[in-house]
Amino acid sequence: MKSTEGNREKFVWLKKAHEHYKLEQYRDVILACNQALQIDSAFDRAHLGRGLAFYKLNNINMALLALNQTIRCNPKKYKGLSRQRRYLL
Repeated sequence: MKSTEGNREKFVWLKKAHEHYKLEQYRDVILACNQALQIDSAFDRAHLGRGLAFYKLNNINMALLALNQTIRCNPKKYKGLSRQRRYLL
């Protein structure tokens, strides 16, 4: 697969995750984000989607792991998120 095709496909999966999120289908959000992460394991927005979905499912440990991975992928973009993590505990 060409990198541009993979890049496009990961955004297709992210869009599906967003649609599931709007419908409160949080397990499906996680599955769609996982598909995006199969294409690009450093896709920060997919890690963030997983974190939000896990939080909505009240799985705080997995939410924190996903949010930590989000920050690791793009620390400058999510600088404020690293300060907010303490409110999840």
